[in-house]
Amino acid sequence: GGAATTFAIQKRADVTFEGFRFRSAKPASADTANITASDQAKVRFYDVRFASEGGLAIASTSEAEVTVRASRIGSLTSGARSELRCQGGPMTVENSTLENGLVNGSGWTCRLTVSGNRFESMWDGSVRASSNKLVMEHNLVVRRNGSNDSVSAYGTLPDRTIRFDTFVNA
Repeated sequence: GGAATTFAIQKRADVTFEGFRFRSAKPASADTANITASDQAKVRFYDVRFASEGGLAIASTSEAEVTVRASRIGSLTSGARSELRCQGGPMTVENSTLENGLVNGSGWTCRLTVSGNRFESMWDGSVRASSNKLVMEHNLVVRRNGSNDSVSAYGTLPDRTIRFDTFVNA
């Protein structure tokens, strides 16, 4: 087996995590999140560290509102990928560091804002947007492997803005 969900926040709860350090074992499955937010919950993470063996750090659905600010997701030394997944509602990731991290938005109701972050990874895709709204600006995206795709934005929505970002192949 693997690790189970640490926190499940739901039913319009309003929760702030500040200064927490999360470390988890390998998840039970690719869809097992350390933290889930659903049912119109509002969850804020400030100065939070997710150091894990990869997997899903945060998953949001059902119009949950998630904000990640001034936090650190993943680790270059682990070799595993850590993911923030938006499948419904707004998710904002600002002024954070994502090492081998992925911000992944999918579904018509996900509204993803990614601003002022530093991404550094050996993996394909630091930001993925599939059929959802996306604002991505003022980020630094460093690729350790110059042959992979840093950003994937596909689907039919016209509401996408990608501007003022810097991409580096190291």
